Amino acid sequence: MDGISWEKAAHKILELFEGDGDDFLLLPDQEDVSERLTIMLDFSKVVRDFRMDHKDEKSFEFIENMCMVFDDINTKRDLSNDALKSVVEQLKENINRYDI
Repeated sequence: MDGISWEKAAHKILELFEGDGDDFLLLPDQEDVSERLTIMLDFSKVVRDFRMDHKDEKSFEFIENMCMVFDDINTKRDLSNDALKSVVEQLKENINRYDI
């Protein structure tokens, strides 16, 4: 909306909620959150680029499955940023090896 990158927009959203005082938004220190956001944005970019290059149904199902794996791991496990980065690297390798 503001004509800025996804990463800057995400940081801007985090800044808007910083110091809000709401108990539902308990975040670790800002450096950890920023690093985690960068890891997630990296995966998001890979998915977006894949979809731009592969428009067929089989490719769509494949990348949707990769996203479900990411979401499942990211939401059901309390991973450190290093562990999440490792998961993203493995998923990226799978995506890069994709062959129709």
